[in-house]
Amino acid sequence: MSELNYKINYASLIDALQMGGIAGAQALKSSRISRGLGTKLDTEKYVRDEEDKPSLQKRILDSMDKVKKENESMAEKMKALGVEKDPVTGELVRMDSPPERPTKISKTSGISVDSAYETSFKLMDDLKKDYNLTTEQAAAFVGNLWHETGGFTAFQEIDPEVGRGGLGFAQWTASRRVTFEDYLRQQGNLSANDYGANYGYLKKELNSTEKKVLKTLRGQVARSGENVVDIAEATEIISDVFFRPNEDKAYKDRRIDAAEDILQRYKEDRSLK
Repeated sequence: MSELNYKINYASLIDALQMGGIAGAQALKSSRISRGLGTKLDTEKYVRDEEDKPSLQKRILDSMDKVKKENESMAEKMKALGVEKDPVTGELVRMDSPPERPTKISKTSGISVDSAYETSFKLMDDLKKDYNLTTEQAAAFVGNLWHETGGFTAFQEIDPEVGRGGLGFAQWTASRRVTFEDYLRQQGNLSANDYGANYGYLKKELNSTEKKVLKTLRGQVARSGENVVDIAEATEIISDVFFRPNEDKAYKDRRIDAAEDILQRYKEDRSLK
């Protein structure tokens, strides 16, 4: 069969399936004309039901449905194992722990950390000093920031579903993003990944529109009766009150994992200084 003849016949079959089985085939009989090198495909015989087997149309649809169900089943099994498809790279990655990152040796402590952890430790120190947060609460705040930025690597949301997405350490969105961008310009057109700009704007919110999270955290300390609080609870408080993500995309377990990891590394780092 010539290539042209094949293409004409294949196109006839697809058109017939799309137009609805036999009705589509009958409509094609009057409109599809052979173009010299081939003959018309008898599409009707491919779509009509025979006594002993289903039509070609039904077999194709059944096959597609089977593949879809197998893919969904495999995706659920992988998700149960903590493995999902990265929406950006398309690679399968473990999603039940903070991302692994290249490391370097800290000159101050001697332990193996990288710039993201150094940023985390600095944020913790500043939050503890400026707002009298406990070490656990400071780690909880930074764990949320870590989650939002993928370990302080993505300061502009990748493939946002709505608008321009999040920006900066806290992935500020909507009106909070606009105000953050204004702040960046006021500070001399600073970058969205600049530490001073991000912490400065974070303080601006905590001192005004987002005071509620500090009040809630102080309440947590009062309930515990001591200066050591539950880090998981603190992480959830900060996620709910300050970040306010959609419930189906909060991923609180990942936020807590990041906070606990940062807390452990912070204690090790400070104990060696």
